[in-house]
Amino acid sequence: MKLAILIFGVFITGIISISTPVANIKGTWVMQTGAGSCSPVVIRISMDEGTWVGKMDIPEQQVYDKEVDGIIVKGDSVFISVFKSGNSISAVLQNKQTLSGKLVTGSSESAVQFVKR
Repeated sequence: MKLAILIFGVFITGIISISTPVANIKGTWVMQTGAGSCSPVVIRISMDEGTWVGKMDIPEQQVYDKEVDGIIVKGDSVFISVFKSGNSISAVLQNKQTLSGKLVTGSSESAVQFVKR
């Protein structure tokens, strides 16, 4: 009986993990900015041994190849922890080329959009 329950549990877990597709966010993403802004923020995302990793360029602050703290993808939702201090991006993959969401820095939030280059 215990073996049957174990096999059933493994089967259900497998079905759930297969039925929740993970978005492919691999690539170079450029933040869309207003007409008067300087060089845009760029995030390069890749897969490394089953984990999403990323590097970020923030030209306005002269920051280049800064490793992001973490990237989590659940379905079409993407959460990027930029710095351990709490700055983060929560976004949704609108299509294969556009991430839209919000940037949270301290106590403020602002809308952001990234386009795949």
